[in-house]
Amino acid sequence: MRATTSIKENALRASYLVANRIAKAKKPFTIGEELILPATKDICRELLGEAAVEKIAHVPLSADTVTRHIEEIAEDIEAQLFERINASPWYALQVDESTDIDNKAILLAYVRYLYQEDVHEDLLCALPLPTNTTGAELDGYISRQLKWSFCVGICTDGAVAMTGRLSEKKSPLAAHFSDKVWVTKLAYLCDIFNLLNELNLCLQGKMKTVFKLADKVAAFKAKLELWGRRVNRGIFDMFHALMGILGETEPEHSFSQLVHDHLSLILKKFERYFPTTKDPRTGFEANAKKSCVNLSIATERKDWQVKASEGCDVRSRHR
Repeated sequence: MRATTSIKENALRASYLVANRIAKAKKPFTIGEELILPATKDICRELLGEAAVEKIAHVPLSADTVTRHIEEIAEDIEAQLFERINASPWYALQVDESTDIDNKAILLAYVRYLYQEDVHEDLLCALPLPTNTTGAELDGYISRQLKWSFCVGICTDGAVAMTGRLSEKKSPLAAHFSDKVWVTKLAYLCDIFNLLNELNLCLQGKMKTVFKLADKVAAFKAKLELWGRRVNRGIFDMFHALMGILGETEPEHSFSQLVHDHLSLILKKFERYFPTTKDPRTGFEANAKKSCVNLSIATERKDWQVKASEGCDVRSRHR
């Protein structure tokens, strides 16, 4: 039984190898059954005897079998190629249009990518196009297999129909960056998340007592209250990215109200997770809640910076 199984496996492997050679030589698929198999039997009969001929007879080389093997080989090669490209940090495309002998439109695409620390170039696809040859057809094919974000270059013959759809491939967020209000909101969110991240890093590390951690949380809650008051006065200098967008212009009242409401919401969330009634420093002197209404802006900033900066060496180690 083992010998029979081994012969069948070897015969099947040989069938795939012959089908691969037929495809590379661009010969009719019937050549395997009509020429290659009989010729191989004759050679084996003369050199190796009838026992070898019997083994050769197990190799399936009918036209249907060769067709199926070539299709399976093509699918496997395509899967391996896409796997290599997806593993590459970048890839580039070269696209060209052509016609076959039947005057049908063919879209050819070559891809260049990085594999095993070397640049490789392969034929990506040869697509028969039922209508006009456009970049939209290639876009639909590649989008199902690859990520456009890794594409660093596209080379075409310069036809508008080919370059238009591909060169205009942009992020869905690109249109929002022409909206100044949207960009302003984004800058504010960048600032507030950066400040929250700084607080998070300050709360990490060894040799931290619960009292120091409570001081930092209370100081940040005081900052939120301070920022809310400043926003009401039209002062945004604590948000650096936002100031870079605003410049010398004063934001609209609706935007100031939006920022104030958001800061108030964050403060409520902090109060929910770190309630004042459960402050571990109860009974100790805590200065985080002192009012700064009558202080100048510079004095206010210095006050909460001193409270928040104590023990923040962890942040420098994480940069």
